[in-house]
Amino acid sequence: MEFPVNKKICILINIWLRRGGNFCYCGGMEKQFVHLHTHTRLSVGTGTIQVKELPALCIAAGMPACALTDTNLMSGCAEFSDVMPAKKVQPIIGVEISLNHHTVDPKILRESSLSQIVLLAQNHGGYLNLCELSRIMYMRGDNHHLGPYITFDELASHSDGVICLSGAHHGPIGMAILNNQNSQARAYAEQFQQIFGDRFYMEIQRHGLADEIKTESEFLNIARELNIPIVATNDVVCAAASDYEAEDALSCVLGQTKVIDPDRPRKSSEQYFKSPDEMWELFSDLPEACENTVEIARRCGFMVNVHEKPLLPRFGDDLENECQMLREHTMSGLAARMREQGITDTKPYYEQAEFELDVIINMGFPGYFLIVADYIDWCRKNDVLTGPGRGSGAGSIVAWALGITHVNPLKYGLLFERFLNPDRISMPDFDVDFEPTGIERVLAYICDKYGHDSVCRIITFGSLQARGAIRDIGRVYGIPYSKSDRLSKLIPQDAKKLKDAVDASSEIQHVLATDEDMNKVVSIAEELEGSIRNLGQHACGVVIGDRPTTKIAPVYRDPANPLPSCQFDGHYLESAGLIKFDFLGLETLVVLKYAVRLIQQTRGINIDLDKIPVDDAKTMALWQRGHTEGIFQFDAPFVQQTLRKMRPTSFLEISALNALNRPGPIAFIPQFIARMHGEEAIEYVHPKAEPILKETYGIIVYQEQVMMLTRALAGFTRGQSDTVRKAMGKKKLDLLAQLEVKFMDGCEKEQTLNREQAKDLWEKFKEFAKYAFNKSHAIAYSIVANQCAYLKANFTPEFLAASMSSNLNDTDQLALFVDDAKANFNIQIVPPDINISESLFTVCDGKIIYGLAAIKGVGTAATDAIVAERNAHGKFKNLTDFAKRCAPIMNKRILEAFARVGVLDSLQPNRAAIFINADAILSYASKSKDGANSLSLFANTVEDDVVEDRLSKNLTRVAPWTFGQRLENELAALGFYISAHPLDQFKHLIQRAKLATSASLMELGDRKPVQVAANVNSFSRRRTKTGKEMITINASDSFGNIDAVAFGDAAATFAQTLSTENVVLISGKTSARDDRVSIFVDSITPLTQWVARVARKLTLEIYNKDVLPAVKKALISLPHGNTRVILNLHGADKTASIALPTGVELGATTAKDLIALGIKVEIE
Repeated sequence: MEFPVNKKICILINIWLRRGGNFCYCGGMEKQFVHLHTHTRLSVGTGTIQVKELPALCIAAGMPACALTDTNLMSGCAEFSDVMPAKKVQPIIGVEISLNHHTVDPKILRESSLSQIVLLAQNHGGYLNLCELSRIMYMRGDNHHLGPYITFDELASHSDGVICLSGAHHGPIGMAILNNQNSQARAYAEQFQQIFGDRFYMEIQRHGLADEIKTESEFLNIARELNIPIVATNDVVCAAASDYEAEDALSCVLGQTKVIDPDRPRKSSEQYFKSPDEMWELFSDLPEACENTVEIARRCGFMVNVHEKPLLPRFGDDLENECQMLREHTMSGLAARMREQGITDTKPYYEQAEFELDVIINMGFPGYFLIVADYIDWCRKNDVLTGPGRGSGAGSIVAWALGITHVNPLKYGLLFERFLNPDRISMPDFDVDFEPTGIERVLAYICDKYGHDSVCRIITFGSLQARGAIRDIGRVYGIPYSKSDRLSKLIPQDAKKLKDAVDASSEIQHVLATDEDMNKVVSIAEELEGSIRNLGQHACGVVIGDRPTTKIAPVYRDPANPLPSCQFDGHYLESAGLIKFDFLGLETLVVLKYAVRLIQQTRGINIDLDKIPVDDAKTMALWQRGHTEGIFQFDAPFVQQTLRKMRPTSFLEISALNALNRPGPIAFIPQFIARMHGEEAIEYVHPKAEPILKETYGIIVYQEQVMMLTRALAGFTRGQSDTVRKAMGKKKLDLLAQLEVKFMDGCEKEQTLNREQAKDLWEKFKEFAKYAFNKSHAIAYSIVANQCAYLKANFTPEFLAASMSSNLNDTDQLALFVDDAKANFNIQIVPPDINISESLFTVCDGKIIYGLAAIKGVGTAATDAIVAERNAHGKFKNLTDFAKRCAPIMNKRILEAFARVGVLDSLQPNRAAIFINADAILSYASKSKDGANSLSLFANTVEDDVVEDRLSKNLTRVAPWTFGQRLENELAALGFYISAHPLDQFKHLIQRAKLATSASLMELGDRKPVQVAANVNSFSRRRTKTGKEMITINASDSFGNIDAVAFGDAAATFAQTLSTENVVLISGKTSARDDRVSIFVDSITPLTQWVARVARKLTLEIYNKDVLPAVKKALISLPHGNTRVILNLHGADKTASIALPTGVELGATTAKDLIALGIKVEIE
């Protein structure tokens, strides 16, 4: 049979036919039918069939062909072209596409006014037209309210090689008939005929829907009058009638409706994958409608080539030129690298480079390396920071020579074949880390270089997962949320399948056995689990092709992103010849870049990150102390504890810890440390294993070590050793069995191990394969960690300021950095100041200046504008000057936040006055903005306002916030205290009484009596497994954090105390575990009660004379005692001190009562 396709596709089809594929038009066969309108899960919210299920459905129905027509998406056509021929079934590539058939302005239309038609690719040209139409509808620059669509004009321009079905009652002809516009319906039919000629078919559907019944007779009239062939379809959305309920529920989930909603859109239970007999019976009066499905299948002869060679853009004129360029750039780059690092033994480097070049060139990948090297070189020249390497690519000396990586693979024993196996051709895959803010700039460069149409992102599919499915299905069936949420929480987070979770949980099974509603919900959820609920864009994958993407695959565009995305997922994208490059954003690079900039600004020192040593003494001391807050991949509390136990002395030990600190291998950390410190003997299976395992003390930590052991002990080649690694990682049992025999034979041949020993080691390999880590990645990322550690150890304020700037919106992390700076490095944090602070954190005289943008509710847009104004016109003179100059920027939320934390203290020290008068200040600012050149609002000239600070003078008088109120407002604005701590007022008393502090707890040891004054941040109550009451307390003092715990009946009493008192005295015993000390609580007392008993001196700082009568009344009411009282009365230009003639006995609430008057209280 002859097909109207190009030669390339003909070859593919003919190959498939020779494999036994049969088309549905074989002579003599009767009552054949082909589904030409079929939806899968890729029709988001409509279909429940998976693409891979279609071949089996066709075979079961005796249907040798089928069309895939998902709504506005062709993502499944590559997989469809793979799985269908494998089962000797013909794939027909198509799409159900939205058409704007109206002539009015699209702005006045709604999405529901669009029609749907079906387009099928006859040949390669038709497929390319479908891809181009897909690009057009997703890359449209306007009318996004309508969603993706095409117009008649666009359809006409891309109709060659395409068969069109009218869309039945959802098409423009059907919609016109339903609107009683029969003449318009006929006009649409004529328009389709003009575009497609005999490739246009009138589509008839019979699902029993009223709209179908109303339109069919007119469809037939128009078809007869215009000589348009008719075709029967079933608009398939599910595999069987029994699946309809699940499909209906899915449409409710995506449509945000409920099953019982009367007006929601509904499919029909007849829209399942019917057999040819069922379709012939349904259309027994229109046999030609069924026959034409076969005719259309006969006219289609295209499928996507899923065995395409890589379609890389040419970097040079041709392959030979690329090979020459790669060799020249590699050798010159390698020579420069060796000169920089003082390498004198160059022979191994050149030999390795020659080996790699041979492999790369023989595989045909020189262009790939040149492309990656080019855009990384562009980054270097355009101030976009990239990481030193990532993944197995760090094992390539060619990559190192070209500047793709900054890791010397020979120095660290990294293996090229872990990246590119010389025994099998597979695409190289460089994962490159970029500072996130620079990625779009790099992509713009790549688009300009290779063509905007040849660069795209990759589509992703958000799916319905087990827990979410329970909640969503519960909602659509009207189940109370609390009920479905309770059941969903019984499903483990890591459950791979809902059914597995149900089978493994007796609790879930009990719920299902006793609750019919939830049983139904779970049943439907199991069917819909994995269904697609939304489309997105891959975070880091980028495709660079040698031609426009739509010459290979359809594209989609996420509305939030300018670049289109290839509609094929990662697997089929590469099968179709497209090459993925990974552009990963790494926030740590932003920290490093800003830290380097701060160091240059504050110290005049230029840091080259790639030249930071791995053996710096101060850096190693920091590793040993475990002060690694903010250090990439080493800042978790467990890692900090491990570092203190480990006391590393080399970079290789740090890299090993990075590899071991993961689920599985983490269990080997104690053994690693014991061997490292000589507390456990190190044994090697053979002397040849010692050089390979020595750096990890005889423990297999890295995949590369397994590879090298197979070479050293069994004589495996480079490629064979990587095959072992891959087979173990992928659990390829048949291949592993073959390799095991080869390994034992090899050990015997090399006379290293007998078969029993070899068998035992092989089993260890298989066990280690479950967790063994990629050494190239561990080394590369440990270099990033070492760069962080070096900067923190040698330039601590700058590194911490950069780290804090990278966490502006994470108050918990900022609090950790503030605590780290104060407790571990004795660095002062200067509170934010309108005339000193920048948007980000900065450094001045070794102090960290708090960044304005880190204040809650402010944001960088406003603070950048304020700082720009200050830099342009000088510091703000006073509150009036600030209000005038920042009028366009300020709003109440920002002004109140500034007041809470004291940003404007240098302009107006009374924070309460600014906070209370925020509306008045903004009103003044607004009037100043509106009448910028008018006279003063308060005086005769504009200058008078600023010179005399009229705004401050005209504010409503308000008493300043008390010490406690200031701290509470700081906590609200920042998430922690910055200018002081609630316990600072008692610091002299705490010191005299020799109470423990968070800083001194570690020195006490385990199970020692302790008393500590603490400000309780939070506490929680629960019951232990044995039913005992338990309370955990998170508190702090001026030096750091304090953790405490209590059990038994007392826990309830403590909880009651903490519900009203947060500044307390905690008494108990220390509990030292893993270098952390907490407290087992015996008692908790309000601190003021303890203060009343032991205080010797009470100092009152009084700024407002109006409170003196209340102070006098409070002091007179106290009985005589041993606490001296000093009153410091602050006037405009001097301070008077008064000492009461007799001492007093403080009451339990005296300090609190005096503080409430707005007095600063200090107790000794």
